Amino acid sequence: MAPRIFIADDQEMILKALRTLLERNSRFEVCGTAENGSEAVVKAQEVHPDLVILDLAMPIMNGLEAALEISKIQPDTPILLYTMTDARQVRMEAAKAGIREVIGKSAAPQLLLAAIERALKKETPAAVPTASESELPLAVTAAETGTTTPAEHPDFLNNPPRAS
Repeated sequence: MAPRIFIADDQEMILKALRTLLERNSRFEVCGTAENGSEAVVKAQEVHPDLVILDLAMPIMNGLEAALEISKIQPDTPILLYTMTDARQVRMEAAKAGIREVIGKSAAPQLLLAAIERALKKETPAAVPTASESELPLAVTAAETGTTTPAEHPDFLNNPPRAS
């Protein structure tokens, strides 16, 4: 049986993209979604996922607050934070909230999938580079795999993603 993953993000486009990425990969099943942190806590408790992916900046309750609540209710469920914010303080607060790993939304999809695999196997999270450290490796990965990172998309400069 495929591991069941729950996703919470207030941006519908990101939510759909994550769902598509995970469902296209037959190793995973998306068991539910939420558009805010409060909804994520309630729904995660109902569906008992094997892993939770949370956005940081969501209405009603942010990802850190939601992670804290989910960790209290389901302490063995690994949680990943998927965010545009790549600040050392966020990473420190994420660890305090029970989040196993912080993944940047600008990272190649393979990095998110690898983080999911590590979390499900209860492996130690990899050292995740900061945005400045990761620019070159992500560009190389994108070129090698034929994927486009958000920063390489033609509309990125005209319509950059909002920090979340």
